[in-house]
Amino acid sequence: MNKKILQENAGIKTDTIVDKMYFDSSELIREINTLIDCRKKWGHTQEQVAIECGVSIPTIKRFERLKVDSLSLYLNYKQIFS
Repeated sequence: MNKKILQENAGIKTDTIVDKMYFDSSELIREINTLIDCRKKWGHTQEQVAIECGVSIPTIKRFERLKVDSLSLYLNYKQIFS
């Protein structure tokens, strides 16, 4: 795993269920960041994504800060922007 990524994200929980699927949390971090970039480019607000995913706005904010390890949220978020 890339030490620089871990140092930049100190304190962020990166050991999630999805990590086990990818076998490398840095890949997951890159993919989530790509999804966040897509949300912003497409002009979706966090509130819109929260409604589409059926979760609260604070949950989306935590997800985008890599503080939520919900596989269903990840897959729902991914489905919106893939």
